[in-house]
Amino acid sequence: MRGATLVLVLAVSTAAVAATERLSGIDSAQSLSSFQQSYYREPRPELVPDAIRFVGASDLLEQEGAPRVTAAFFAELFARHRGRVAEWSAVMHAQPEPARVVLRRAVASAGAPRALIDAEPPSPARNDMCWAAFFASGDSWYVDHLIEQLDYDAERSDLRLFVTGSSAKWSLASNAGVHPVVEQRLEAARDVASGTRRTALDQVLTASPGQIRAEAIEIVRKGRESGKW
Repeated sequence: MRGATLVLVLAVSTAAVAATERLSGIDSAQSLSSFQQSYYREPRPELVPDAIRFVGASDLLEQEGAPRVTAAFFAELFARHRGRVAEWSAVMHAQPEPARVVLRRAVASAGAPRALIDAEPPSPARNDMCWAAFFASGDSWYVDHLIEQLDYDAERSDLRLFVTGSSAKWSLASNAGVHPVVEQRLEAARDVASGTRRTALDQVLTASPGQIRAEAIEIVRKGRESGKW
């Protein structure tokens, strides 16, 4: 899918979550991912300077959507550690562009991190931002926001909106088995949902992520063959 993907910038990995306990530093994309994905459950503020340096030195921010996802993660992290932001400011200021701009935005948004999500139109990138912010904070508001995007799973006119809904569905299914709060919010939402959202929630809670992803790819293929997309 050109311009849209079902793969999160922060890939779901139970091995990466478990590996956080063994981290002594952040010097690779895998160690950064491990640090990020389990931060709300196992905060490691002593590794924040390493994370900032890696973001500045790597090509991470060249990936599509990565600046917004990175800002969403650090905004929630800085909100959680407001008293330490000044301590980390020298490390942030030492980074090259665009890392410095992204981190400055995160600092500015730390007072109201959810505003970063509210400022974005529905898209797979906004879904990734929600996951990044959730990983940093554990705030179920982001999970509930992703559940709302399931309403787009039935969209068949606008490809971007369909992929927004299908990426939300795939990522919720992927994370439900790793983060108990995600499964809890999904079950609570299903109890009161109807229509398209209820159908999507049933699938999230019963189908494998691979099945969900394969179904979405097939829908896109047929839409392109028909000339709709």
